[in-house]
Amino acid sequence: MLGPESRRKFRSRRAAIISFIYLVAAGTWIAVSDNLLAHWVPPSDLPVYQTYKGWLFVAITTVGLYWLTRNAFHSIESSEQALLATNRTLRRTEDRFRRAVLHAPFPIIIHAEDGEVLQLNNSWTELSGYTIDEIPTVPEWIEKAYPANKEDVRRGIGNLYRLDRRVDQGEFTVTTKNGPTRSWEFSSAPLGKLPDGRRAVISMAVDVTERKRLEAQFLQSQKMEAVGRLAGGVAHDFNNLLTIIIGHSENLLAQFGPDTPARVSAAEIKAAGDRAAVLTRRLLAFSRRQPVQLKVVDLNGVIAGMESMLRRLLGEHILLETSPCPDLWLVKADPCQLEQVVMNLVINARDAMSNSGRIRIETRNLAAENGGLWRKLALPPGEHVLMAVHDSGKGIDPNILPNIFEPFFTTKEHGSGLGLSTVYGIVRQSGGEVRVESRPREGASFYVCLPRASA
Repeated sequence: MLGPESRRKFRSRRAAIISFIYLVAAGTWIAVSDNLLAHWVPPSDLPVYQTYKGWLFVAITTVGLYWLTRNAFHSIESSEQALLATNRTLRRTEDRFRRAVLHAPFPIIIHAEDGEVLQLNNSWTELSGYTIDEIPTVPEWIEKAYPANKEDVRRGIGNLYRLDRRVDQGEFTVTTKNGPTRSWEFSSAPLGKLPDGRRAVISMAVDVTERKRLEAQFLQSQKMEAVGRLAGGVAHDFNNLLTIIIGHSENLLAQFGPDTPARVSAAEIKAAGDRAAVLTRRLLAFSRRQPVQLKVVDLNGVIAGMESMLRRLLGEHILLETSPCPDLWLVKADPCQLEQVVMNLVINARDAMSNSGRIRIETRNLAAENGGLWRKLALPPGEHVLMAVHDSGKGIDPNILPNIFEPFFTTKEHGSGLGLSTVYGIVRQSGGEVRVESRPREGASFYVCLPRASA
């Protein structure tokens, strides 16, 4: 659209052209008409005819001037209206683009080649925690968000400004303002030159933290399935051998008298066989090949029936609290196996404490409407019953957290490594899910989620 100065010059040129045309027309009229009148009109009548001639000229030029002026200003008005309409369209387009960038569901940043951040959208601020006032330049953003791989990020951004690559993609671990790290997948492209001559770049990010967590969880599940099949096959064959060992040791015990020296050896063989049988049952539970007797069970009743035994097991220095849900849904599971799950989780929590602490067992109904907890546990569709065991122990190192459900993996000096793997097998065999959440020196929380019974 033309500015005020341009419009003034445009009108001045139009007025000068009209004035020049009028001047030429007037001069031509006077010269021609005076010569004609001098030949045709007597000198006595010449003033009268000159007067008529002047008025006629004024009338004709007035009409012509009106026509020219009207057309000129009509053209100017039409041009201004077209320019105004174009300007309104550009403003609406710019406003739509600005709102699209501002409210996009993924982070967007626009920055110049000298590092100045030109714009951040709302998603960027929400996910990273930083506003444009806190990161006015790209170098400041790199220092705060990429402490581990600054040089890689700098090289990637440098390639964009050279315009030799139209699109640059990469995945980086972003350290947010509040501390947690997020995995962002970036796609960046040059925007061309700004009015001041600087090159600009737009970068769009996708938060893939949840996707990577689910991928890792899926791989872990596949690995556990493979280990479970292997453990189940070995345990099944080993159980057959134990049946023979225990059976023959019982026959020997029946043959030896109380004072027979060999009776002690036979008793040790049977005791060792019984302990090995317990281990095989745990392996079979982990591999989900142990026969189960499914019943409709009230999980609150199972916990209440074990509470006195658990308190004696924990001793006086550890406080046990229970928070049962008053209207808890029923589940379909093996009651004996559920008791084993509760027992193993409580023992595991006890062993995570040194001298004193607190263990809390809570139950609740869980559906998709629960929002945050539902998404955190990544449960499949349907209604579930949740049992959570929280402890105030030393917590679990993040490096070993993915391995705690693996059989024979233990951090205890004399542990068998089958307690949590048994919990995992029983819960999965019952159609449920088990999750763990822990930080060093902040305790641990184990979540057992079982499908709600239909009857």
